[in-house]
Amino acid sequence: MATGDTIHAQIGIATRNPSVDATQLHVLVYNPATVSAENQTKLQETALNAQSLANALPGGSSLTIDVVNRFSGLGDQTKSLMTHKGDLSLVQFLRGYARVPLSAGKHHFVLLLAEQDEFSRTEKRDLIDLANIISVKSTMLSVLSVGDSPYVAFLKAFSEKGQGRFAIKTERFDMKAWLKDELHYSNAQKLRDIKLSIRSRHGAIIKTVKSPIGYYASNNVVDKTISELIQGQDYVVLVELDIPSATSSANDELIHVDVDYFDPAKKQYHTARKTGRIRYVMDRNQTLNQDNDKVVRSLLIMATQSVVKDIVPIIQDKRYYQAVAMLTEQEIKLNDFGQKHEDQELLRDAQLLNKYANQLYDYDEKLFQTVKIWHDLSWDTRRYTEN
Repeated sequence: MATGDTIHAQIGIATRNPSVDATQLHVLVYNPATVSAENQTKLQETALNAQSLANALPGGSSLTIDVVNRFSGLGDQTKSLMTHKGDLSLVQFLRGYARVPLSAGKHHFVLLLAEQDEFSRTEKRDLIDLANIISVKSTMLSVLSVGDSPYVAFLKAFSEKGQGRFAIKTERFDMKAWLKDELHYSNAQKLRDIKLSIRSRHGAIIKTVKSPIGYYASNNVVDKTISELIQGQDYVVLVELDIPSATSSANDELIHVDVDYFDPAKKQYHTARKTGRIRYVMDRNQTLNQDNDKVVRSLLIMATQSVVKDIVPIIQDKRYYQAVAMLTEQEIKLNDFGQKHEDQELLRDAQLLNKYANQLYDYDEKLFQTVKIWHDLSWDTRRYTEN
């Protein structure tokens, strides 16, 4: 409106997808006899699923599968880097791969884990150091957990030290999509030293930074250094702006963004600039149906996050039907947007909220805990990392 208004603006940094080259993929299955029969089966199924996708690897690639205890189903053509005798600790198992000589080319290790006993302080230190040895050899180490109770914080730190990724195999896990992501990640350049600067112009005020949490505006400027951005990923900042009243038609540039970054391929620094403009109108009806779908989607994701957090004290206060109403209202909003835009992620979120609501109609505390919210929300790590 020409009289001023409050709007949301979304600033996104997008990167090109990496080119995927030949990759030597090494699947390490840690399946000592101490692992339960149920999880032995899960490890076997996951490894065989990976074996079945060998043809999906780019040309010139290879696949090896190493196990502590061999199981049926591994084809004779499936090679291994090492053979093991007797049960080994995880430290002993990984130590061999930190030392094994590797051929020229790109190598990527994936460690398959089931349930674990609590790691001692010494074991944690040794595992972190072994992951570091693997990474300094320009080789990556990722972790895929198939158990019900992984030590998420440690395994995430462990895989990051190996320059890899940590994932949990849930009911919705898609091995083919996961393998594609792993190959993209192992071939992606790591863009570093990215400096983002957001400035409001012509009287606009940056009222708040809604996402990521921990961002603040000083004198209507948001300056942030992004330590790393993996090729193929995006980075989004969502701000709320107070827009001043119109003074002249020239004052429609209300936000200015600079991004300084280093291009590791060309070994050069570059600057990208973008401005955000707005058109003032006198008739409020002309402001209707002007929402940006990307911004609406981000606000829906943040609202879902808030609902999941806000129902906790309500459930503790035994107001189960109020929690159902909150979940149902957000589920309807997600479904409406998801169906209109064929957005599978938001439709999946809606299904999960419906799942929780159904549990709350006939609430039983012990039963509700078995829903394993962390298991359902394992897909959220990219979107909700700040929390």
